Amino acid sequence: MSSKHGRRLVRLKDAPARVGVGITTFRKKYINTGRVRLVPVGKRGQAIEEEQLDALVDETVAQGKASAPSDRSLQVRDSASGKFLKKSTKEIPA
Repeated sequence: MSSKHGRRLVRLKDAPARVGVGITTFRKKYINTGRVRLVPVGKRGQAIEEEQLDALVDETVAQGKASAPSDRSLQVRDSASGKFLKKSTKEIPA
């Protein structure tokens, strides 16, 4: 899926989040095994072609290993005990 300006690059720092893993897992599963190719950007930077990342995501979905997003709603702690409070189903009047 190339844009009209050519291939797009994703910084190595941002690539693991696109696939849904941490940097260490990304290096072990994809870089060290040669499944993705790093492209040098500048003197020290590295990037990965966006098409390669899209292919990894498609492969993960096809294998059925993709999971639904987790509920990351805000949790409230009791200031005295430090315990999480249960979610209330009551609405607060305005």
